Amino acid sequence: NETQVELPRRIDTFSRKRGIEPRHSEALVVASLNAIGSNVSVVGEAVYSPLFVEANERCQRDGRDWPVVAAALALNAGIWTNDSDFLGAGVPTWTTATLSTWLVRQGT
Repeated sequence: NETQVELPRRIDTFSRKRGIEPRHSEALVVASLNAIGSNVSVVGEAVYSPLFVEANERCQRDGRDWPVVAAALALNAGIWTNDSDFLGAGVPTWTTATLSTWLVRQGT
């Protein structure tokens, strides 16, 4: 849900700062949301909610982040974020820059 709100807002801000025509930014929003819809699986609450206590204890900076940490724990996965609140939560975190570097090294 956050992606559907934040992505259009951020693309709009990016486009206005760089003088990109609204029709192009609108097309980018549609293409991005379609790509997300085709490549992202939503993790149901039943998968991560049993880890509430552990995840909540790990979210010292922002307790509202517990579902993301719990999902990462349940899936043995990292978190792609530029939010430093996840640092120290005991799960791998990837910024866009570190993920991009890793992908280049992998030849992806």
